[in-house]
Amino acid sequence: MRPTIFKRLVIGNMVMLGFLILVSAYVIYKLDVIQKLTQDIVQIDTRSISYCENLSSFMLSMVVFEKKYIISKDIDYYKKYGELEDEFRHALVALQTILSSEETVKEANDIQQLFNRYAALFAQEVGFINAGSKDYDSASFFSKRNQIASQIDGKLDRIIEMKNEVKMKKLLLSSLMIDQSIKLTVTISLIALGLGVLISITNTKAITGAIFLLEKKTREISRGQFNHIPSIQSAPKEIEELTRHFNVMCSRLKELEVMKTDFISHFSHELRTPITSIKAASNMLNMQLLKADPEKEKELSQLILTECDRLIASIEKILDLSKMEVYKMEWQFSHSDIVEVIEKALAKFRPVAQTKEIDLVFEAEKMIPKTRLDEKRMEEVMNNLVSNALKYTPEKGNIIVEVKAAPENEKIVVSVIDNGRGIDEKDLESIFEKFKRIDTGNETLRGTGLGLAISKHIINAHKGEIWAESQISKGTKVSFTLPVV
Repeated sequence: MRPTIFKRLVIGNMVMLGFLILVSAYVIYKLDVIQKLTQDIVQIDTRSISYCENLSSFMLSMVVFEKKYIISKDIDYYKKYGELEDEFRHALVALQTILSSEETVKEANDIQQLFNRYAALFAQEVGFINAGSKDYDSASFFSKRNQIASQIDGKLDRIIEMKNEVKMKKLLLSSLMIDQSIKLTVTISLIALGLGVLISITNTKAITGAIFLLEKKTREISRGQFNHIPSIQSAPKEIEELTRHFNVMCSRLKELEVMKTDFISHFSHELRTPITSIKAASNMLNMQLLKADPEKEKELSQLILTECDRLIASIEKILDLSKMEVYKMEWQFSHSDIVEVIEKALAKFRPVAQTKEIDLVFEAEKMIPKTRLDEKRMEEVMNNLVSNALKYTPEKGNIIVEVKAAPENEKIVVSVIDNGRGIDEKDLESIFEKFKRIDTGNETLRGTGLGLAISKHIINAHKGEIWAESQISKGTKVSFTLPVV
């Protein structure tokens, strides 16, 4: 049985979708590994180095205060030494809990033993001092403690050196994995593009070849030649049926109108990723440009984590939309208060509104009835609508979120109103299409173009309606309804 045009297009789309899923799965896997490496650097390696540096500082301070005490016999110096000793022991315990390699654990245990000897020597000398003894060799005690302090500093430096080596290896591995991800993604994308072109050419050739033959036969019929059209090999099922109807009409009609077939071409979207930011930050860490500033290194590591989270969130948003489009989304409906959901969503945007000096107002009628809704997805709708309003509302502007009940229709109406730049009337319907970006003549604002499309799917799943009203330079009002159940 010959496949229909629809089946041909579906097969082509499925092949392209398969490649897209492959690329997405690979990128997610690599980003997960990179995220774990980055977490290890931040939570283990960097913290270990920080602990070692603190321990070295404590050690140096203790040496100073124990000297001052022995010389002056001032009890305040002894108390300060005791405080530093406690801080040293606490920091050492914290360091030991996060070390995992055999070498670093051994060095930490050696430090603990050396410090116990150091503390014991000092306590012994303090005992001699308190007893008023002058026969003990103070210089010998001082020399032994200095020797132990030097050994402790040396072992702390060794741990720092080993942790820096581990951190460097992880950064190099992270950078290598990013490069591999980029190369493989580009390769698979090129293969998918080539395969898509090949499938398009094959389908187009099969379809257009049959249409050209039908056109030729139609011209012959218009000249009074009513010969039957032979079966067209490799033609889609629709064309085969059309040929049969042509043959039936040939015996009754002297001329036929040329049939026109419209082809709707599908488009594939490009996945935006913040890999450039991740690579730049990783390269800076790899080149140790900020080695002297651990705080800046920590900020770069946090940037990598943030960009990874943003990439994963973008991929999850695309996957959510795909699930909604094929009705595979799992919904968590419950009898909930829409006012509470909106207040929770608005709380996240108030700091942004205050920064832009935008007056964000929430107005809700009293006694709004509860209804059946998915709280998480409904909060996502409010996030999308309020986020868009904040993007396009100028500083010192106004945004009003309204909740009203319409008892006669048994509906709840929620509206987000801003006094931003507005949307042209001809674009009001298309703004709910995925990847749709309205050209406002200004600099394009960052975004995926999926927010309103996802919002429409969510509202439809709640058996509601969503629409937009707008006037250029006056603002936009986006509203949706929810049935009272």
